[in-house]
Amino acid sequence: REEGNFLFIGAREGGKTSLANFVAVQVSDGISDRRRIPVLVDYRDFTANKYGIQKSISSYLKITKAGLDVEKSLVDGDILFLIDNFSGKDLKKRGELHDLIREYPDCRWIAFADERYGGTNPELAENDLIEGATVARLDRLPRKAIREMTRRWCSKTGADDEVTYSAVMKQIKEGDLPRNGYIVTLLLWAIAQNKKFDSINESVLIMNMADFLLGKADFTKSLKGEFDATSKEITLQRIAGFFASQDGVVTLNKLTSDLIKFFDEMGLNYEVSEVISSLCECGILRKSDGTISFKYRCFEEYFEARRIGSSVETFKAAIFNRAYLKNTRQLELLSGISRQNETLIQELLLEIEMYSPPDIQSIDVGEFESLVVEASNVGMTARKLKRIQNKKLTSEQVDDLVDAAEAKLNGKAKDGDKQSPAADTKESHQSDAAESVAKAEKNMPLRPIEFLATLDLLGNVLTNSEFTRRDLKVQGGIALLDGSTRVFLRLNALIQEALDDAIGAFSKSDPDLDEKSIKGLRYMMTRKILVNISGRVSNTFSSPKLSAIYDEILDSSDIAMGDRVLLTATLLDSGYKNWNERWVEVARAKPTRRLLIEFLADKLWDFMHQKAMDSKLQNRVEKVAVDLQVILAGSSAQKSIITRDVKRHADKAAKSDSDLS
Repeated sequence: REEGNFLFIGAREGGKTSLANFVAVQVSDGISDRRRIPVLVDYRDFTANKYGIQKSISSYLKITKAGLDVEKSLVDGDILFLIDNFSGKDLKKRGELHDLIREYPDCRWIAFADERYGGTNPELAENDLIEGATVARLDRLPRKAIREMTRRWCSKTGADDEVTYSAVMKQIKEGDLPRNGYIVTLLLWAIAQNKKFDSINESVLIMNMADFLLGKADFTKSLKGEFDATSKEITLQRIAGFFASQDGVVTLNKLTSDLIKFFDEMGLNYEVSEVISSLCECGILRKSDGTISFKYRCFEEYFEARRIGSSVETFKAAIFNRAYLKNTRQLELLSGISRQNETLIQELLLEIEMYSPPDIQSIDVGEFESLVVEASNVGMTARKLKRIQNKKLTSEQVDDLVDAAEAKLNGKAKDGDKQSPAADTKESHQSDAAESVAKAEKNMPLRPIEFLATLDLLGNVLTNSEFTRRDLKVQGGIALLDGSTRVFLRLNALIQEALDDAIGAFSKSDPDLDEKSIKGLRYMMTRKILVNISGRVSNTFSSPKLSAIYDEILDSSDIAMGDRVLLTATLLDSGYKNWNERWVEVARAKPTRRLLIEFLADKLWDFMHQKAMDSKLQNRVEKVAVDLQVILAGSSAQKSIITRDVKRHADKAAKSDSDLS
């Protein structure tokens, strides 16, 4: 019912499309700021001009021009546009969308975009921001929502909802899976099919659902020969590859022509129209107004991943010459299918070793220890630091500083600059691929944003590589940690530069901003950046299956301090058995380093805010929190206060976790 435009940011398959459809239903029922007509648009297939917008309205509402005065409805602001799969990487297309929003200001616009690095940074040219739109983020599902989804599912299947709920939560915990509607649905589906979970990841879950749907499909009308499971798989791989070349949505005629050509090349006499109809009826594909697409994006990504892994040639084409930058999602899924990923890991390691950005590669990771020692001499109490932060630096100002530093890290794009070689737009696919190849051939370094994407992919692949050589996983883990430490050091330096500029402005309006306060501000920003980079590592390189790899890296005498700190912080999220012992080991290292202890404390409190804990975990968290305080202050005087705060935060997290919103 709120007014204005919105941009919803969320993880891939985090429920954005479901939310868009839900909003459309609610608006149709009159739940809006005023009576409006909802129109759901797939941005990938949207032409951002008057013709395109009228076509989208007519297609979604299934009307003719005589049924609705489209132009009048636009001028009067009667339309609420729900723009799914939005991305600002295509600057021209995003600019045309902004022109439409300005032309029809009384309409409402709600967009849904994947969360990605730099997506909400106004300083970066290729951001996903929409002019004047309020940014909102989709969070993980609370337990009560998962329980309700399970109850509704079991009411249809007849299964015991409590047993099923326990099985879902167990798999989410043991598999370190994200808590969103997509993963919960895949788990419910797999449990209903009595699937055994020896080792589970997203790829396995998608495979289970796709196999089930294909098993229901009736292909008898299409056959003049056998169309078995392998035939279906190969056909869908072909379709996924064709869709990828066309940006995900194609006309029915184009797909029909491509499949006729494909079957003819293979010497097969299948009835293409019946094959397509069967794939639509079983829920893999869907038709809409002369176009056809995969019903769910995860199916397209999964079958494209299978196509990439179907031959040595397609695999090489997808990773070499930096093609992996355009295929990160597919390669992540493929690594979960294969679990033997030597070639991919070696290619990523080569890119990191040979082509890291000069500003990052030139950094000495030994600077981390010097920075920690210098920052730890801040010389004021935690309470005074907090007071300075609240008084001198607002949350919005902190965000502005981070945005400015990220823009400098990536080299802020100027008007007319070319898009990234990894940009994912229909117009730029071929030129991007050619530019990527040319770039690699000339031994040009990765852009910082590409370097970060490479580190993220490496972490995800390592997590999926149970049956990959131990030594290669250790080498990959060290490269990931080393690269992340360098990014932290570079980003922190840029933050301090941005803070210098900000302090100049603050000083004019705040004469009380003395050198000590400035030192405190620098200290807090360094802590914030360290928490941010640590979170990136935890999000990709975190799994109980990596415990032996963690041990080998941490037990090495050659590991740099920054790498050790980042990995130790990750242990809490990974389900590592003795994380608390490793944490205290880092905290007790001499001389005492305040920055590291308070950084670990920040991670601990963030963890308590985000996750409900059983009594055993709560006791361990409580003990570590007390240990950190004792190490820092040399006294256990605040033990009762810390214990009380841990319990309060645990109770609050448990309550939040059980609420629907």
